[in-house]
Amino acid sequence: MDDDGVAPEEMSQSAGLLLEEPPLEVALPGVFAQPACHAICRGKIHAERVLARAAQSAHEGDGVGFSLAYQELLDEFQPLLRWAIASWDYLLTMEGCKFLERSHDERRSTHGHYRPFLDRDFSRLIHRQFKTLVLQYVPGTNGGLHHHLTEQFWPAVVAEYRELDRPADARQRRLTPYSYLRRVPYEFLNDYHHERVTAALARLPEREQRFLHRYFFEFCSDGAIAEELQLQPQTARAYRRQAFSQLLAVDRLAAALLRQ
Repeated sequence: MDDDGVAPEEMSQSAGLLLEEPPLEVALPGVFAQPACHAICRGKIHAERVLARAAQSAHEGDGVGFSLAYQELLDEFQPLLRWAIASWDYLLTMEGCKFLERSHDERRSTHGHYRPFLDRDFSRLIHRQFKTLVLQYVPGTNGGLHHHLTEQFWPAVVAEYRELDRPADARQRRLTPYSYLRRVPYEFLNDYHHERVTAALARLPEREQRFLHRYFFEFCSDGAIAEELQLQPQTARAYRRQAFSQLLAVDRLAAALLRQ
């Protein structure tokens, strides 16, 4: 018998039973594979001729003629557009969710200043890139319009999607996946959180306050803040870590909220 009153043979039997149990199945998020693109067009029209007619109509100022020709191209390349739309889940798993700043009218009934980029936004992005590539195509290029779209369309879609989190202000950093939790100018949705973080920052020296406020609330980069505070660019990151360590000593919850 051991100290717990269990015989050694009973312990070995219990261990054997535990080892024989199947491993737990942990539900992991699925990663979607991109569907195969079997064809990019219907093959019912001569795309180069229709594109030439669209260019001629645009040159002559014939908006109706251009619209009709462009609609023919849309119909012809429906397989490509449907394939791109079906790749929405794949793009989300590979690139993550993006957020868009709400318009002024949208903010009237919504507390947050950001909204997620949805599938309907993705559909508009796809059609916008398709139109851009069609208009940029130079007739007679090697491979033709079909080759041009095959090579350029999906990379252009992904490139525009990746740029959605780039702010208009060059001094700012890219938005994070938690940006939807904040309002412009990056206030917390919960007033208690915002007041607690603000109170914690007020207990730091003035320069540390300014650095952390610029970095976390205005989303400025280390380089932009270093230039404003007249710090050496190479020491800006170390200075931020030092300031954040001081905040961590003052209020750990406030520091954790800023790290979101």
